[in-house]
Amino acid sequence: LVRAALRVPAGHRARYSAVRIREEGVEAGRYLVLVSVADWNGIRAKTEFWTTVVDGDGQPASTPVGEAVLASLARGELEPGDELQATASEELLAQCLVKMRQRQDHERARRQDENEALAESRRISLQETHNRKIRQIQNAIDTLRRDGNERMAELNRRKLDNQNRLLQERIEDLEEALSGSLEVEH
Repeated sequence: LVRAALRVPAGHRARYSAVRIREEGVEAGRYLVLVSVADWNGIRAKTEFWTTVVDGDGQPASTPVGEAVLASLARGELEPGDELQATASEELLAQCLVKMRQRQDHERARRQDENEALAESRRISLQETHNRKIRQIQNAIDTLRRDGNERMAELNRRKLDNQNRLLQERIEDLEEALSGSLEVEH
């Protein structure tokens, strides 16, 4: 939704919208909800909707307003609401943007740590699988040589080269994904 809205020509785009929701567990009040799309492109890439919410006084919302807005949007239950004054909206938006940047910084660090741990785990798994395949191929080469079948032994030596190349490619792919990034679009 956010991406679709961002692709609308600037002259037809509304930066703010006022909506009303009726959701259990959400305290009645006026809130500014910043909806963003967060894209993480690490080993386990993911795209998520994030919300940051402040009430009319600029305080963080004590109820799950952001989640309720997304749920109402998904169900098609958003209703038109009353607009906030432009100056109040700008101030509240600035506070939401600060909170969103803080969340982005925190999530980037957490996901990078998780990414590094996952990369190490995958590196170990790749190496163990590679070693097992190399042993199997080497055993086949040894058996073929004992049996005097040098031609087939040479084919299996090429398999060794191929396995080493595949391992190198997979490790390079892993290294590339190791430095994940988190982009947030609002």
